[in-house]
Amino acid sequence: RPGQRRQRELIDRARTLVVGNVSVRVATPEDLMITKAVASRPKDIADIELILNVHTELDLPRVRYWTREFAKVLEMPEIEENLDRVLAHHQELTKRKLRP
Repeated sequence: RPGQRRQRELIDRARTLVVGNVSVRVATPEDLMITKAVASRPKDIADIELILNVHTELDLPRVRYWTREFAKVLEMPEIEENLDRVLAHHQELTKRKLRP
């Protein structure tokens, strides 16, 4: 099942951040994007846009792969469609910024 495999991968890929005297494990930006894409609430879509704006080096093929897997298993193609729409919008905005 992709959900169980994905959950194990999310835990294994988590990064450790030190905040004061406390170590905290946090999801990678890509894993957070996948989780947000599956939830697909308006707030989650906005969060994906923020992640794209803050993190320039993302493994988007991985994000697309897992989003597609969940969309298939859940029989919810709109999950993948929402992500594709956000990524296309971000790409267009990035192109505009680069134009003179």
